[in-house]
Amino acid sequence: MSHGIRENRLPGSPDIFHSLPGETLIRRAGHYCSVTGSIIGRGWAVLVVALTVGQAIPPSAAEAPPAFGVWYIDGDVTLQNGTFYINDIVQINASGSLAIYNALLVFNASGIHVNVFGRLVMADTKVMLADNGYPATYIAIDYAVGDFRRCSFDNVSFSVRDGEARFTSCNFKGNRAGLYQDTYGSATYGLVINNCTFLGTSYPCIYSSGGNLAVLGSRFFHDASDWVDSVSQEGTVEAPQEGARVMENQFIGPNIGIYLGDSAIYNTQTSILIRMAGQTSQNIRNNTFTRTGCGVCLFGHPSSVEITGNQLQNCGQGIYTTHYYSSPEVIVSENTIDGGENGVQFYSGNINFANNTISNCTNSGFYGSANTAGGQGLVIRDNRISGCLFGAYLSNVIC
Repeated sequence: MSHGIRENRLPGSPDIFHSLPGETLIRRAGHYCSVTGSIIGRGWAVLVVALTVGQAIPPSAAEAPPAFGVWYIDGDVTLQNGTFYINDIVQINASGSLAIYNALLVFNASGIHVNVFGRLVMADTKVMLADNGYPATYIAIDYAVGDFRRCSFDNVSFSVRDGEARFTSCNFKGNRAGLYQDTYGSATYGLVINNCTFLGTSYPCIYSSGGNLAVLGSRFFHDASDWVDSVSQEGTVEAPQEGARVMENQFIGPNIGIYLGDSAIYNTQTSILIRMAGQTSQNIRNNTFTRTGCGVCLFGHPSSVEITGNQLQNCGQGIYTTHYYSSPEVIVSENTIDGGENGVQFYSGNINFANNTISNCTNSGFYGSANTAGGQGLVIRDNRISGCLFGAYLSNVIC
């Protein structure tokens, strides 16, 4: 009887077994090896995993990262308990998997690329660049599976294209550390971020232009002084759902906490940017925003949106909407907004503002105008406003 451990995986992932440290690794097609210790590399390095159409694939994976040349992985390979230097592209093919446990991974060029049905697993691992390396690197997961637990990524970004990836209790630091998600029409795959911490100042921490997205119980900091490491926990297993879910997260100091829109134009100091044209719905619920220029910003022609149960404190604009012509109803309800200039600033119709609590704004609880004839589709009801200069300052709105 084997001692293999089945990795927790997203629904729909292929059944692949990986060993944990000290356990037996179950073989698949190809072969595997377990490597312990340090592999010292040379000059410049790239860590990329890819499958090139029509390219001849060398037989079987190496037992350790090579000193130079592309490292092709076709079977199951494990690196653990050491420091590993990567010196060139790593290519995990459709039949291959790479598992990295309790390691320091050092490279100085362009990232890991996982293609088609390849699989990349990391746990208790730090990924960083060598001193003579490039300023940033990326890990690309294309039509593939990635699972990352209790890892730290310094100036490392991820690209997930029609793949599925889960990040649990991970830390992202550096001006270019973050996650990019895109899809070419495969709606069942997704990106799940659970209990992670981001420090981002130059690019969006998470940029989703399509596919299913879940951001749960994570923290986003603009300033290093606010940083708190993620507390290790496994998190809950979330089944893929259509659209984007951003729930129970904390945002401190970014210019924009969450941006929802149909345009690629965005402010670079945005924690989460979601292009709604590529998703069916967005649910922004029970998040906390502190000292943001704008807590939640809606722009363009989005799909169905719910913004409910959020706490916004001392934000310039708590919730801001502009040029919003959506036919699906947008619900903004049961949010608590305290401080800042305006609790809600809008220039849109087709929005239902209900049961929000707004207090201590230097200007208005509600400020703005509808861009539809006579404010068609705009509802403002049962809100509680106190301590603001104006309760509401509105135009083109029938009250």
